[in-house]
Amino acid sequence: MRITTSYNLMLNLKTRIVTIAMLASSVLFLGACNDEDVEPEYIGNWYQTGLPDFEGITRRSAVGFTIGELGYAGLGYSANQERLKDFWEYNPVQKFWTQKAAFGGTARQDAVAFSIGNKGYVGTGYDGDYKSDFWEYDPASNKWKQVDSLPSTSGSGARQQAVAFTLGNKAYVGLGFDGNYKQDFYEYTPDDKGGNWKQITSFIGGKRQGAAAFVIGDKAYVGFGRGNTAVNHSDLYEFNPGAEQVWVAKAELTDHPRTNPLAVSLNNKGYIIGGIQASSLKDVWEYDPVGDAWTQKTSFEGGQRSYAIGFSLKNVIYYGTGTSGSFLDDFWGFDPSATQVDDD
Repeated sequence: MRITTSYNLMLNLKTRIVTIAMLASSVLFLGACNDEDVEPEYIGNWYQTGLPDFEGITRRSAVGFTIGELGYAGLGYSANQERLKDFWEYNPVQKFWTQKAAFGGTARQDAVAFSIGNKGYVGTGYDGDYKSDFWEYDPASNKWKQVDSLPSTSGSGARQQAVAFTLGNKAYVGLGFDGNYKQDFYEYTPDDKGGNWKQITSFIGGKRQGAAAFVIGDKAYVGFGRGNTAVNHSDLYEFNPGAEQVWVAKAELTDHPRTNPLAVSLNNKGYIIGGIQASSLKDVWEYDPVGDAWTQKTSFEGGQRSYAIGFSLKNVIYYGTGTSGSFLDDFWGFDPSATQVDDD
């Protein structure tokens, strides 16, 4: 009887030792997994508290731009599989959206938009057909008027998922897709007669759609997007609008290619947010033209999404709408220089 009892005690002790060892291994394994899952402490704070959602219905592939101290957003493609032409103004001080006159052209998605002085411009896109028309918005009169359409050496500038930016009193539009990928670029100068377009040096990075563009100082930067070889790019090119209109290759965002990211500029830095690689993304990257270098910032806290829009106003980057399994209408603020704060 005593031998049996001793044997049982030894067996129980061995069992406990094995169990403790297994538990310790599990803790170490889970700890290692958690370390990989937790994002490092990057700089930049996302917040939604105190900000209204976009006032229009949920959508993707809309446009956004600024005129003065106000933001504007509209058009796009809805969850009801309808193309839209509604147009909204955002006041960052009073924090509300106001509906404005509907876009003057046909309802569409994947258009481009920019502002020159106190006027906004929206054009190209897809309404069931590829579009080349452009429309000017005057916030003072809350009216749209059609201006000259985007030309092309092939006879029509019609395209979707092009890219656009403004330097001084001129705008630049190029790239995109019309059944074929494009790499041409055009300069627009507004005037009372509808403005005029002229072709400039083609983009040297190759044909692509869904590219990104931002402006820092007197230079523009264009890159990313999906090329005609079905590859998403991570490159970046600087455009100098001087007499020679030179494109210069700059630092790539190595190992982070994407198409359709949001691109904005703020305080002499450029920002790339989200986009699509194999799936939707939520990472944020800051480009410094002085050092020609990329720095990762705090990832978007609203989750992965694609085809979102945004703009920068009063030292804040605003970002919202798009799709992530469902269509979205939320809007977030991002301060890229602030320390991350949870639950705000």
